[in-house]
Amino acid sequence: MKRISAKQAKELKKRAKLKQELIIMSRGRCMKCGGLPDFLGLQLSHTLSLARGGQTTPENCQVLCNSCHLIVEGQCHSYQKEEVN
Repeated sequence: MKRISAKQAKELKKRAKLKQELIIMSRGRCMKCGGLPDFLGLQLSHTLSLARGGQTTPENCQVLCNSCHLIVEGQCHSYQKEEVN
């Protein structure tokens, strides 16, 4: 099992707390489609990715169902590929 640094542990706690706050705010629904989550639950997603300078803040994060999260992640990865080419 890999150990994590104190900084990483602090970031994980911050994300978990933010995710819980967003789930309460969204009444347990996806913030993109409004649907109820499947068995995987809701995923914390950054509107502006961390790789592009986004922060883990309520203004830059949302909770998404797995289907919406996969769509958003796919768009993010295709954007990164275009940037590299």
